[in-house]
Amino acid sequence: TRRPFRISRDRFPFSQATSAGEKEKRSLGLNMAIKLVISGCCGRMGRAIALLALQDSAFAISAAVEAAGHEAAGRDLGLAIGHPSDLGVKVGSDARSAIAQGDVVIEFTAPDVTVAHAQIAQELRKAMVIGTTGLSDAQLQTLRLAAKTIPIVLSPNMSPGVNVLFELAQAAAQRLGPEYDVEVVECHHRQKQDAPSGTAKRLVEALASARKQLPGAIPVHAVRAGDIV
Repeated sequence: TRRPFRISRDRFPFSQATSAGEKEKRSLGLNMAIKLVISGCCGRMGRAIALLALQDSAFAISAAVEAAGHEAAGRDLGLAIGHPSDLGVKVGSDARSAIAQGDVVIEFTAPDVTVAHAQIAQELRKAMVIGTTGLSDAQLQTLRLAAKTIPIVLSPNMSPGVNVLFELAQAAAQRLGPEYDVEVVECHHRQKQDAPSGTAKRLVEALASARKQLPGAIPVHAVRAGDIV
């Protein structure tokens, strides 16, 4: 089964300070925040990540990216995401310029866009956290190659609970055996582009592996309606 690319802490040059000297610098109030570049900043996930980052002093938003021609282009990110004040960060469409300004690129966009940004991040030696779904095998391979030179964390679902679900479902399938039928039913809001979702696909892969079947042997039902979260 496909697993998230795992990055050890010692590969993150901007991970949480642990040495006495670094802790002293933090105590002196020096700015050691991880600089985020949020790609797809006005989407559901991009907006949520931006608002959460603003509540955590460990992070600073250094750049925000949206597609060329997006209605938020040129506006302050704060206004674009419904924050009560300006943030001093303009929503732009120049990915290379934006990625150059940060430490980590947060990517919840479309597959083609994600791969293009990963190639830029690789050139600029920037880390990435990728939650984009709908990636093809060829696109995943491109990201795996990029992960050999830059830190990348990729998962179709960042929820700890859902990742535990993958393991529990696999264990249940192994224990119950082929006598039991298995199907996956998943629901999302009507704006979600890919169906079935990346989470559903990962769940199918876990189940298929446990049952020693091909993923295509497990039926998947995708429901897209309203504003289901």
